[in-house]
Amino acid sequence: MLNSRLVEILRTFNKEELKDFERFLESPFFKKQRNLTPLYKLLKTGFPEFNDASLEKENLFKKLYGKEKYNDQIMRTLSSEMLKMAEDFFVHSRIKKNQTKYNEFLLYELFLRNLNNSFEIKMKAAEKIIMDKPLFDEQNLFDQYEIDGLYNNYYLGKNNNELYCNAYFNYSDHFTVLSILKLIKSKDQFLLYAKNYNVSFDENIVDILFENTNFTEVLKKAKKIKHAYYYHLEIFYLLYNVHLEGDEEAYREVKRKFLKSINKFGYEEKFHIFTQFEIFCIDKIHEGNRDYYN
Repeated sequence: MLNSRLVEILRTFNKEELKDFERFLESPFFKKQRNLTPLYKLLKTGFPEFNDASLEKENLFKKLYGKEKYNDQIMRTLSSEMLKMAEDFFVHSRIKKNQTKYNEFLLYELFLRNLNNSFEIKMKAAEKIIMDKPLFDEQNLFDQYEIDGLYNNYYLGKNNNELYCNAYFNYSDHFTVLSILKLIKSKDQFLLYAKNYNVSFDENIVDILFENTNFTEVLKKAKKIKHAYYYHLEIFYLLYNVHLEGDEEAYREVKRKFLKSINKFGYEEKFHIFTQFEIFCIDKIHEGNRDYYN
């Protein structure tokens, strides 16, 4: 049989991907030195299981090369090249589906080539995509951080000190919020893993940072300056304390605050928070409090 990794990949294709991959192989831009299309046309007849005897290397070689003596090295090479093309196909397909990543790579190229007019037009379009998404979303926050980094380099290159400083401030601000958010989430997950899976962690940088940061004071001051992500950070810090103390009143408080502004949260964040609520309820049920079935 051909390279098992290649067969594993082909088995994951749906009918549309089967057609798209063939077009990908035929594209002059992506073509390898060897023409892989004839082999692929034979392989795709095995869809979806790709385990037919006709797909054995010797049988495929005979169909491709007629009466020539079987050469295993040729089949290995064809198989390896197609495997690499399949991996490239995955990458290009993913970028095509992810408009934010597509814009990021495009903007970086426009920046490197000093295509300033195109850069500014595309940057505004990229920002609009981000702004149209929910505010409290970790991925969206990371996308903003990367956009800020592009702006940072762009204005530095144009020697516009005021706009460069503003871009750098936003870049640093979003990075800091991301870091705090990830720190709280990580500490919370460590707590749950230790509790539910009886896993113990060696001394680590997450614990050191968490235990030496006054989050109550950080959130207090963030609220005072009306930081855009104060509410987001508060929700996850409250969740951590709910898991730490198992306090029912604290659970009701964070649930009330979250539901009040649920539309500001992205899908992944909502999923994560509801899962944490569910864990708390299950713990209470295990403690004998049957009211939490509701």
